[in-house]
Amino acid sequence: GSRLIEWAVAESHTLGCQMVQLTSDATRIDAHRFYERLGFEASHLGFKLQL
Repeated sequence: GSRLIEWAVAESHTLGCQMVQLTSDATRIDAHRFYERLGFEASHLGFKLQL
């Protein structure tokens, strides 16, 4: 997983992207640690309304 994310980030940078953004379910604590180890920072809190 790390290698895939690192490749995607590098490819994005090569293509001139300024930011890589992702979303993760709030209950996936292990996933959050994984992304933080790769340098991502938690920055948003999302909301949903089921209809």
